[in-house]
Amino acid sequence: MKKVFCIFISVLMIVGLFSGCAGEPGPLRICIDLDQFGNTPMSVVLEDLKWWVEKATGLEKENIVFEIIPDDDAERDTAIDRIRTEIMSGEGPDVFIVQCDSWNKTLLFQMPEKAVELDLFLPLDEYIETAEYAEWDKFTQSVMAAGRDEEGQQLVPLTYLLPVAMYRASDVSHTPQNMTWDEMRNTEELQDAAARLGAGLTSRGLEYDFPIEYLLGELADYQKEELLFTEEELLEHTKEILEYTKDYHENKLYETPYKTKTCLGVRFNWHGAVAYGVDNDDQNGSGGRLNSLTEFDRLTLVPSYSDDGGCTAMITSFAAVNRNTRRPEEAFKVLDMLMMTDRQANGTIFHQFVYHKNDYAGMPMHEEVMSSKYEMRGTQGVNKWFSLDNENFSTVCAVRDQITAAQFSGSLNTALENMMADCYGAYRNGEEYTPIVHETYAALRQMIAE
Repeated sequence: MKKVFCIFISVLMIVGLFSGCAGEPGPLRICIDLDQFGNTPMSVVLEDLKWWVEKATGLEKENIVFEIIPDDDAERDTAIDRIRTEIMSGEGPDVFIVQCDSWNKTLLFQMPEKAVELDLFLPLDEYIETAEYAEWDKFTQSVMAAGRDEEGQQLVPLTYLLPVAMYRASDVSHTPQNMTWDEMRNTEELQDAAARLGAGLTSRGLEYDFPIEYLLGELADYQKEELLFTEEELLEHTKEILEYTKDYHENKLYETPYKTKTCLGVRFNWHGAVAYGVDNDDQNGSGGRLNSLTEFDRLTLVPSYSDDGGCTAMITSFAAVNRNTRRPEEAFKVLDMLMMTDRQANGTIFHQFVYHKNDYAGMPMHEEVMSSKYEMRGTQGVNKWFSLDNENFSTVCAVRDQITAAQFSGSLNTALENMMADCYGAYRNGEEYTPIVHETYAALRQMIAE
């Protein structure tokens, strides 16, 4: 059945390509689907982005069209259905700048890796080789690899999450290395880090943030349509996380001075190395500085290791070019402009939309952004530029160098997160959660095979 479906899609794409050969290509269509974090109106963000697109492509305003996927569920579903139909018929937007991690929200591409397998996106290698604006060779290649297949780079990650436990260097020492989750759990000096990273609560101890995808490592082989973990492994990690979550809550680990769980990225640092965590005076959990850490503190970062060894990064948004585009050069220039070093450091669309996910903010793809060479714009009330000093930036780089796998957050991740929430509810009520894991694993196998 799947082979017939793929042939049908291929025929539609071929028909669309040939039927669209005559006449002018029409305006450059840029589809945007990003959750807003800051207070800047979308209209302001679009005006800024349009100015850059005009500059990069040489197109006039009337030849650039932005299509924003609505937040309202009914309008959203209608817009997504329309765009998907256009894509399958050989048309659709030229450029996609989209999230892939919204909680229980219909996304344009539910499994980005499977969309790559269906040849929906344009391979970009030949364009990257002659790029004018971005420093593509300075992007984190272990994360970029997730958007690449045998045809080349097709998806361009915009940002990613990587959980870490954070301490003052004077209190805890650790050199990031290629170790597994089990090795981490069984290493005495890393017991506190494992307890924090394994728990399904944020650093504030209020919101849920179950880490199961990071522990499992690579989730699936999308070409072979196979999961890369067993039901037994899923059940074992579920048990570990539930026990860690219970201890984290009962022992109030989130209140321990100078120790917290966070994610590398924009809000990991605060005025150049102060973490986002719970302040002793912050009784309502609204967030604040991590006790009394200052920008002069040296940090130790312990990453969340996976079953595969090393660390797994979670890609939360990406950009791509529609394989149907009749403006491939201009479409790529949009991506090239979007990924400029300066844009990643202080572009409005990055700071108001791209970097932020719930309690955390993502990590820039350019490996020198956040260093003293490329300072970043402040966020959430911080109206100054900031960067990490050389020593703390080296600490961040040491963690990043241990990324061995990256995955696009998608429907598999949503199913796993929903499973953990259901299991936690059953666990707290003294009920059996094994059937929930069993049903979820069966559903995951079906999802990857569809």
